[in-house]
Amino acid sequence: MMKKAYRCLLLDADDTLFDFRRSERQAVHCLLKEAGLPTTPEILDKYSVINLELWKQLETGGINRQQLLDQRFTRLLAYLKSEAEWHPEWQLDPQIWDQLDGSRLNSRYLDFLCECSYLMPEADEVCHYLKNEYPLVLITNGVQRSQQSRLAASAIADCFSAVYVSETVGCNKPDPRFFGFVMQDLRVTDPSELLVIGDSLSSDIQGGINAGIPTCWYNPYKLELPRDDQGLVQGPKPDYVIHNLKDLIPLLGLPQPSQSGLPQ
Repeated sequence: MMKKAYRCLLLDADDTLFDFRRSERQAVHCLLKEAGLPTTPEILDKYSVINLELWKQLETGGINRQQLLDQRFTRLLAYLKSEAEWHPEWQLDPQIWDQLDGSRLNSRYLDFLCECSYLMPEADEVCHYLKNEYPLVLITNGVQRSQQSRLAASAIADCFSAVYVSETVGCNKPDPRFFGFVMQDLRVTDPSELLVIGDSLSSDIQGGINAGIPTCWYNPYKLELPRDDQGLVQGPKPDYVIHNLKDLIPLLGLPQPSQSGLPQ
């Protein structure tokens, strides 16, 4: 098998290379504990739902970045207040509630998130292998300071020739302007010379399709593509699907993991 002639690999960060679910959960737990708020699994799950809903709205242009940052903990506080009647252990002194502010909580949350750089399985080994075969480029929707800090503290910090964070680029995946900015900065004129690799159908795969770039869906949970009543795929359809990061190696026409020293 011949090595595929991509000029660069564009890799998503969160839930592709970085274990964002674990990082988010730890950061929110630390934040709530510091603020004197309850830290039950139910509350941590609720925050994840709120945050994901807001990011989906941001992707579609329904809200802007500042609204997302301002609203996510404001909504969580509203949830805690509304549910406290049914959870006596959640009830707090009114003076504590008066001192809580969603925007300030968000800023402190980002401080905690900056300290969380957990990687997905195989990310370290695969990135260090691939960096010797292709320039690796990180493309991520997120906040600049948290994404840069988490990357710098991780074992894969030395693997990337460029990093593009949506906050700095000025638009988010799947906006084709995000990918246009990346291509222009990389001096790539032919989108077929790139490959987008990510876990999100709505931002990574749809974004690659919008820009005419081949796509690879990292699908570790083996989810099914959405289909209509006739069984036809609804929404973005990736060019490739992998369930483990090391599956990238044979997909790219590179030696098998047993020959590269990667775990089997």
